[in-house]
Amino acid sequence: MYRFEHVVYLWLLVSIPILLLSLYLFLKWQRSTIDKLGNRNVVMQQFLGYIPNRFKAKTLLFIGALFFLILALANWQKGSGNATAKRKGVYIMIALDVSKSMWAKDLQPDRLSRAKLFVNKLLDKVENDRVGLIVFAGNAYLQVPITSDHAALKMMLQAVSPDMVPTQGTEVGAAINLACSSLSGKNRNSKTIILISDGEDHDEQSASAIEKTKEAGISIQTVGVGSEKGAAIFDPNTQANKIDAEGNEVISKLNKAALETIALQTNGTYSAIDNMDESLKTIAAKIDQMTTTEFESVLYTDYTNYFQIPLTIALLLLIVAMLLKMTTNKLPKTLPVLLLCLWVCNPSLYGQENKLLKKANALYKEKKYKEASQSYQKALQLNQKNSTAHFNNGNSLYGQKNKEAARKEFDQATKWSADKQAKSNAQYNMGNTYMDEKKWEEAITYYKNALKLNADDQDAKYNLSYALAMKKKEDNNKQKDKQNKKQDQQKKDNKDNKNDQKDQQQKQEQPKDEKNQEEKNNPSQQPSKLSKQQAEQLLQALMQEEKKLQDKKRQERAQPIKKEKDW
Repeated sequence: MYRFEHVVYLWLLVSIPILLLSLYLFLKWQRSTIDKLGNRNVVMQQFLGYIPNRFKAKTLLFIGALFFLILALANWQKGSGNATAKRKGVYIMIALDVSKSMWAKDLQPDRLSRAKLFVNKLLDKVENDRVGLIVFAGNAYLQVPITSDHAALKMMLQAVSPDMVPTQGTEVGAAINLACSSLSGKNRNSKTIILISDGEDHDEQSASAIEKTKEAGISIQTVGVGSEKGAAIFDPNTQANKIDAEGNEVISKLNKAALETIALQTNGTYSAIDNMDESLKTIAAKIDQMTTTEFESVLYTDYTNYFQIPLTIALLLLIVAMLLKMTTNKLPKTLPVLLLCLWVCNPSLYGQENKLLKKANALYKEKKYKEASQSYQKALQLNQKNSTAHFNNGNSLYGQKNKEAARKEFDQATKWSADKQAKSNAQYNMGNTYMDEKKWEEAITYYKNALKLNADDQDAKYNLSYALAMKKKEDNNKQKDKQNKKQDQQKKDNKDNKNDQKDQQQKQEQPKDEKNQEEKNNPSQQPSKLSKQQAEQLLQALMQEEKKLQDKKRQERAQPIKKEKDW
């Protein structure tokens, strides 16, 4: 694949036809002027030592040199766009249980945190394999498709929590079905599912899912999370333990038997997460026994520069043009200037730049990010406008977790590159640096920039949707905190108003003794005495009201309080 690194310089080629037209008009004007002086051949003989058509030849040589010089500035390149390396490995789909029972604290700090730590350590052991992530509770969701970018998967893993799955429960069958579908089309016997769960409430629909997995030749490695003794489920949202319909604390226990059965039926292994190192060894040993598949992984962007070819042609045309004499006099005095230009444009400098870039690319491939960055910087000292070197240096700095410096390099790569795909890649990587720092607004901006340059970038679309979701969640939390503060303030204001009204009422009322004294002094205001019949009727009415109230309370106590299960 060929391309020009700086396409904008190609606009200078518009000057070539303008210069050719100017030369034609000048020669036409020259001929007409000479014709006015007399016979053209006679007039031309009067110019002693003048060589006919040399001016035209020299001018055409200069225009040709300008043409190739513009091509050199645009930097003609050849390459595949991305350097790839073949790797051998297996396809792994991790199914992680995120039901609320994973909040139980029989493992410290809780089951889910221990499971996420386990996945992080597992990813370090399967560097050459392609891995995906599914989260499940009452339903299963594909969080990360099969990828060789383990760093991106680790970043997504940080946001995993029970709150991201609306339906609670432990639908193991749904998780297995989704994992099997996600691994379809890959080579048989090189696929495995790692199921991480407490196995509680093992659903009855998993039998068909297990049978489907066996037919596809996929083994399931189960990892038990929790203890068979069990523990209460602490809900951080309510800051209290979960209770059932009878008001008792819910105790979540590890269903070891169900997980062992799944592993046994699919020729897999079972291990407990409380012995993490042993569990990792068991799974790694099983993966090592599997048939590996060869696949390609994109490592870095790489192009070979060929600007030296048009530059050399331009210099040769300049030399010929400057040596071409207009008259029979001596050689032009501009020859020393020409030799100085040739010395400044020494091709060895460009050869040195290419050597540094190749060395840097090899170091980057070996994940020696610091040494690779040093080589890229040396190459950039020779050519600050090399957008590929800026881009790869940004990747090296990103590998060193120096995000601020990486952003500067990606910005330079965007500035100097004329290729939309290269600019899109730089903007995408810029968004990743902000995503790592959970700066969602900045990440969203750069992912949108990447999609403007390359609307088909699926990774940019996925990361953009994730950043938008996280920003919405963050805004909702802020709005919720703001509403809570407002409600607290309103309660406080209402309480203050009630106290003020009570004080005002007490000031207006007379003392009890004075009121009683006034009533005694004014017999006309005292209530009249009830007759015996009226008193009996009033008492009977009060007893009936009391009976109705007691019956209502008994009925309310007789009705059970329904509570939906949500763990």
